Amino acid sequence: MSSTSRYARKPEKVDVVIVGAGATGGTVAKVLTEKGLSVVGLERGPWLTPKDFSFDEVKYLGRNYLHPDVRIKPRTRRPDENTKAEIFPFSPLPQQVGGGTVHWNAWMPRPRPSDFRQLTIHGEVEGASLADWPFTYDDIEPYLTKVEWAFGTSGLDRESPYEVRRSRPYPTPPPPVTAFGRKFYEACDRLGIDAAPVPQGLVTREHNGRPPAQCTGFWNLYGDPGLNKSTTLTSFIPEALATGLYELRADSYVTRVNVGRDGRAKSVTYLDPDGREVEQEAEIVVLCSTAIESARLLLLSTSTLFPDGLANSSGLVGRNATFHEYCYATGLFDNLVNDPLYGWTGYYLNGGSFQFYESDASRGHINGSFITASGTLQPINWSMPDRPLWGQAMKNADRDYFNYAMKIGMILHDMPQHTNRVDLDPDVQDAWGMPVARITYTSHPNDIAMANWQVAKNAEILEAAGASRIHTVGLADMIPGTTTHQHGTARMGTDPSKSVLNGWGQAHDVDNLFVLDGSGFPTATGVNPTPLMMANAWRCAEHIAATPGIGRRRADRAAGETRPYAPRDGGRLPSDEVHPASKAAWANDIPPIDPDSTERLFFSDHEWDTIEAATARIMPTDHDAGANEAGVTLFIDRYLSGIEYIYASADGSGFLAMSGKEADAWRGRIAELQATYHEGVRELDRLSRDAYGVEFVALDEQQQDEVLVTLSGAPKPESTVLSDEVAWVPAGAAASDRGASDNGSDFFSALLLHTRQGYYGDPVYGGNRNRVGWDVVGFDGPKSLEDTTNGVFNVEKYMLGEMEWPYTWPASDAPEGADADVVGRGE
Repeated sequence: MSSTSRYARKPEKVDVVIVGAGATGGTVAKVLTEKGLSVVGLERGPWLTPKDFSFDEVKYLGRNYLHPDVRIKPRTRRPDENTKAEIFPFSPLPQQVGGGTVHWNAWMPRPRPSDFRQLTIHGEVEGASLADWPFTYDDIEPYLTKVEWAFGTSGLDRESPYEVRRSRPYPTPPPPVTAFGRKFYEACDRLGIDAAPVPQGLVTREHNGRPPAQCTGFWNLYGDPGLNKSTTLTSFIPEALATGLYELRADSYVTRVNVGRDGRAKSVTYLDPDGREVEQEAEIVVLCSTAIESARLLLLSTSTLFPDGLANSSGLVGRNATFHEYCYATGLFDNLVNDPLYGWTGYYLNGGSFQFYESDASRGHINGSFITASGTLQPINWSMPDRPLWGQAMKNADRDYFNYAMKIGMILHDMPQHTNRVDLDPDVQDAWGMPVARITYTSHPNDIAMANWQVAKNAEILEAAGASRIHTVGLADMIPGTTTHQHGTARMGTDPSKSVLNGWGQAHDVDNLFVLDGSGFPTATGVNPTPLMMANAWRCAEHIAATPGIGRRRADRAAGETRPYAPRDGGRLPSDEVHPASKAAWANDIPPIDPDSTERLFFSDHEWDTIEAATARIMPTDHDAGANEAGVTLFIDRYLSGIEYIYASADGSGFLAMSGKEADAWRGRIAELQATYHEGVRELDRLSRDAYGVEFVALDEQQQDEVLVTLSGAPKPESTVLSDEVAWVPAGAAASDRGASDNGSDFFSALLLHTRQGYYGDPVYGGNRNRVGWDVVGFDGPKSLEDTTNGVFNVEKYMLGEMEWPYTWPASDAPEGADADVVGRGE
């Protein structure tokens, strides 16, 4: 690249440059611009808007539309420093304008006062590196309140020994109760457990110009096509833009923070969408790009003054990382004696408890966790204990239990450890040639004891709720990073030798550098961290704006003068505010798939017939349609034909054309799958000839099943049987609540996944013809992608309605064996 094209023109210096435009970056931008400072926000990912989102399980849970592509932005993990790290999608937080608030579950429970005094309460714990926070709950409480009211929150104000002090009630009441939420409340009442609605990032009454949220089943891991979720994409960021003092640049990859001879931060260097280096100068640099990426950026920013990484004189940058891990118990309910639970409805979770949050010596561990009742995702990825993977048993299980399963999960309050860290991988680079983050993590014995105790208690609640089969998922030594909760890699404190930042998120070593995401947390908490992160960012931003000598004020704008913001056009931003290199500007120039098409784009005729026969055994036809009637082979053929049919446009009018690094990554992935399928068909035929002397398509159904058994190396699943006794499964494998991926899949695993995707995915991809798959499991999904982009797809008919607290069921509808009085209060 020539010297004239490598560098872009240097932009004007500003008061503040913020790296990241997610939960905390959006909060800081709002506060600082409303105080009169000029701000540039640099976001690594695209600037999508609500019009780009839809309820599409294939796109969001199967093809990482929001989440980082491991081929472009990999991370590595290892259990200890003596083990070589492996590439793994560890804590894959979306990188885009709005950050994790776009895909998040929107849990907004508050931390407890004990969270800020861990060292004082527990003292030194062997193997852990506990520390007190440099401020208390009382210090942060006003800012938690500001976030709840400005952002939009629902919750229940009530008196309980398990509630925390609040200076103001929630702005709106909790959403309706789901059927599985009711099961949770009933069971907690029977066991004397205090339970209540979970505070959530949504509004149930008109608030700040937003209409009440619609009840949608597409919540966890999806982008919201309306204003259901509270996100910085549709709230704080537009408010900052409305001041005229915030310039947001998407698709801008910050590669280092630069320091001057005086040791102060002077600028950041980033790559613009055309790959040119740009230097943005600012009086103040604020990092808000998550605990993993902020630590990585500090370590990348070496210089003569900071040879071990910026602000790292303590050697603690990247150390004491915590990630929460999600563990749970799943219960199945006999469909002959229970009403449907509709676990895919509502806002994914419904009902929670703080009763097990504080330490109790009788449990064998310190601290505790917040627990919640939740659903089990949509049809492709719904989870249940030991679900059969293929054949008639799988179809029966889907049909019988998809609407009769629920989970009770926990937020693991994991111990900080000096050895659990983020550093730079010496061997693995991203698509831009930069070292990636390497996570070294082993669970502390207290983490394992807490997780296993709590999931056992959750199983006890499920048993009381009437579950006939229960599966517990606990904690492994090496966590997979299933949550996107990241904290602790640049902890706050008063001693520069024991911390990276002071109590205002200001680097001890660099007085005009602030880190205001979760990096500064000295310890994890037992609740979702986003509300606390946003509250602390608000608090620290006010300090920045009010402290002379840190930032300079604009002379032409008075502090506090703002332009009112009200959502317009469903909260969508004008198209000219979307960066042309963002995904939002992809052309919908690939027409939708004709479900009646018989044209082979990838498979030969023989391969098509073979795959059609194999998928018919994976999802057989009985009194309901099977894979053949659903058009599964057409779905797989289009997927393998190239990169044209990867992401459906939000309105279902076609497919998004990809280019650049994303297109290259998908070409590589598809090429590997193509080779896998070519070889897989040959292997099916080889096994068939060895056993029966003919190719796979010539075998009868029983013989085909036997060949598939040989191919899989495991017996064919025969049935799922519920018993009255709890089926306790050892809690050994770490939890996962992501969509299944075909990265690196062998042929049989890919075939299983693609059969489910083609059978239960949106019909725009060529499968699930006439929505036959959804009909089998009683899933009432949107009739078209276009129906989802208006943000009003509603499943309220499956909810139990809004009820005053304490919840009182009608006498004719009271739980068996209970009086028709309070349910869920735990008195």
